[in-house]
Amino acid sequence: MDGRAGIYPASGFAWPASVGRPDETDVRKRFAGHFDDSDMAPYGPISMPGYHGPNIRSISIRMEVDQLLGAQHHTLFMVELAPNAPNATIGKAATEHFHPFEEIYYLTAGAALATLDGEKVRVSAGDLAWTSVNGTHGFINDGEEPVRWLEVQSPVPPAEHAFFFPADWKKLG
Repeated sequence: MDGRAGIYPASGFAWPASVGRPDETDVRKRFAGHFDDSDMAPYGPISMPGYHGPNIRSISIRMEVDQLLGAQHHTLFMVELAPNAPNATIGKAATEHFHPFEEIYYLTAGAALATLDGEKVRVSAGDLAWTSVNGTHGFINDGEEPVRWLEVQSPVPPAEHAFFFPADWKKLG
């Protein structure tokens, strides 16, 4: 190789035609898994390290990479916001909040109204969004289809008091 970036084929290596589903009970394959729609939990309020409360609701989360798998620097998980009920005045939501870690979202299905650093934008499948440390953000599913995204947090959120909701503080005067 001459040191240039690019794709370099590995001679003598051929990817198997069918890799198959990994056996998640095989301890030799503890870093391999399989995701299926049936792995998503029922919709409800969020419950994860760093936050338990009413401001993020009608959500389903499936952790993929976290401290249980040995991750120390980031988490990766699938998120789905429930579809909005017909004629509802408030969509299913992750209300605007901020925290001491970055997040990146890759939307895989649906569309939502996002608030990113105070700016309202429409995001949909195929979009990538990023929020900085202490950057405010939130999502409202105002449509009739679920909104799904892959989310990465870095660094790993603190075990408690990790999420701050400006609207809660405004209520206090």
